[in-house]
Amino acid sequence: MKMRQVQGFTLVEVMVAIVIFALGFTAVVTMTIGSIGSNATARAISGSAEKAAEHIELLTNLPYEDALLQDDPTVTGANLGLGTIRNPLPSVAAITGGAFDMPNPAARPADYTQVTSPAGVCTITDAVGAPIAGPCNPEVNYTIYWNVAENTPIPRTKTIMVIVTSTGLGPQKTVVLQHIIPERT
Repeated sequence: MKMRQVQGFTLVEVMVAIVIFALGFTAVVTMTIGSIGSNATARAISGSAEKAAEHIELLTNLPYEDALLQDDPTVTGANLGLGTIRNPLPSVAAITGGAFDMPNPAARPADYTQVTSPAGVCTITDAVGAPIAGPCNPEVNYTIYWNVAENTPIPRTKTIMVIVTSTGLGPQKTVVLQHIIPERT
């Protein structure tokens, strides 16, 4: 008797192919999830950088002696400037906790903070939490802090440091920008 040759795959071959396909599919899914996370992080950083640049522009268009461009000495009673900021730049927790422009971490918060509620109500407060009138950027997903140092780095200038933190869904990211404005006469 002659045996017929049957064309096809054995069960073992099919199982090995399924395992190889499953491993490849798992790798593709893992890379996709990583890519989605990286895109969310990039979006948070880009959005924070855009809001920081907008806020720097808003502040630099104010008159030199505007209330929002004054170093707020209400906590320490002195203009400490930005010269004592340590490198790397402080975290948002350090800023809100008081370690913004002094070596003493408990001594001083940022000069000004802008927060927008989920309902779209924008408020600006000074270092002790007192509300201040001024132009407000009603961005719900960002908290904006800024500090002003007078006569820094040279006399008759102000250095503005704007810190923007994304507070919406996704990763919380912080961007810090500095800008120096000369006294305008």
